[in-house]
Amino acid sequence: MLRVICRIITWLCCAFAFTDAALVIWDGCRPELSIGTRVVTFVVAGFFALIGFAGLGVEWNLNRLRRFTVAEAEAVGWQRTWRHLHLFLIPGMLFVLLVVFLGLTGILSRFQEGRPLFG
Repeated sequence: MLRVICRIITWLCCAFAFTDAALVIWDGCRPELSIGTRVVTFVVAGFFALIGFAGLGVEWNLNRLRRFTVAEAEAVGWQRTWRHLHLFLIPGMLFVLLVVFLGLTGILSRFQEGRPLFG
């Protein structure tokens, strides 16, 4: 159950982060923006994309570990270690999910006001 919760949170975090990056890049392609504003826009979009790729990397490596350790899955200590790992990952990924969700709401509110994100 913890594995499923952790996977759902990680995938939501990645989806929101990549959505943030795409919206920021889309806003940065406006022709009226100055070069400095475009640089800031693309740096922020890169930051959101980096968060998304980090989440994908965590999920990918956890899947690899699960595949390599299927034979040892019966060991009680190994199961407890996996449970603790997921217990520690869930609050961390929830925090990242909160950050990227707040970023998404901020981006969408700026769009609703009709103003660019930066500048």
